[in-house]
Amino acid sequence: MRRPDFDEIAEALYGLPPGEFTARRDAYAAEARGAGERDLALAVKSLKRPTNSAWLANGLVRECRQQVLALVELGAAMRAAQARLAGDDLRRLSQQRRHLIAILASSARQLASGAGLQVSLQAEAELESTLEVASADPARGGVLLAGRLSAALKASELGSFDLSETAMPMTDPIGRTTSSRRAGKTAHERDEPPRADRRQERAARVVAEAETVVLAARAELVEQTRRESAAEQERRRLRAAISKAAAQLDALQVRQADATRELQEARHGRAAAERVARLAERRLAEARRALDRLGD
Repeated sequence: MRRPDFDEIAEALYGLPPGEFTARRDAYAAEARGAGERDLALAVKSLKRPTNSAWLANGLVRECRQQVLALVELGAAMRAAQARLAGDDLRRLSQQRRHLIAILASSARQLASGAGLQVSLQAEAELESTLEVASADPARGGVLLAGRLSAALKASELGSFDLSETAMPMTDPIGRTTSSRRAGKTAHERDEPPRADRRQERAARVVAEAETVVLAARAELVEQTRRESAAEQERRRLRAAISKAAAQLDALQVRQADATRELQEARHGRAAAERVARLAERRLAEARRALDRLGD
């Protein structure tokens, strides 16, 4: 029976809940060591247990791969919009990215609930940061799509990513073979580019990431400026409405005062009329009695 290779072992391990990772990793390493595959055993033993946020990211790659791939591709579209200086497109794409990250974060919470995993607010924030970083940097987008993160991708580390934080596959995220070398070979055995080229590539990536962040920030600034302007217009409208209502209130209060005076005058007039009416009734009664006496 064929023994699993490094990629297959890593794929299986990073699909496990975090609590099961260490024991199963050590078992794989022991099996490889017992089979005389010392390099494979060392490579497997070096795999790191994923944090909760990294496990969530890996789970999204497995369960919601199309949406994660869409997020990475959206980052490419944002960089293209940046190159064209297409501010409207960049703003639209930025909104789409925020919406997609929110959907993925919700899916991650469902994954955690299904696995009985308690996810802290910090882990959720780290997951969202990982998704943002992966969409901003094509290299890290590929790292995320490998589904083998052991720790969150952090924005503060842009341009200086340590590949020890992920178990990189022997094939890239879309299936092209990248190497036929076995796991465990040293860096000197790989055909790595010269250090100066790597540094230049890293610096260029940092510049591209910074430009993307700047354009996204400018797009956000435009959006918030629009909101501020709309809020200011609404405030002015309400202030004018309040002023109009205050003027109407003043006029109504004047009319109320006039009506109060009129009411008081009417009450006085009614009281005087009652007195006159009573006096007239007494005189009428006296006149009738006098008339009656004359008739007798």
